[in-house]
Amino acid sequence: MESEETQGSRPAGPEKGVRCELCNASLADEEELQLHMDGHAEKAAEGEPIAVPPRHACPFCPSDFETPEALKEHIGSAHGK
Repeated sequence: MESEETQGSRPAGPEKGVRCELCNASLADEEELQLHMDGHAEKAAEGEPIAVPPRHACPFCPSDFETPEALKEHIGSAHGK
């Protein structure tokens, strides 16, 4: 099962990278985003839905979480807020 953070998440700090507009995944760069989008296209071609559950993005870094509680915990521990 996927962890609370997406695989594309990076340590706290200024936001870098890009996010997928379809699923809000954090990705390192445009090249990684293109590979990720190819995966969405393949799933769509196979008839799978593209929609995914909403994620809760950290306003301070590229991390995102499955629940608001996990986001709140992250902000407190990673950003001291």
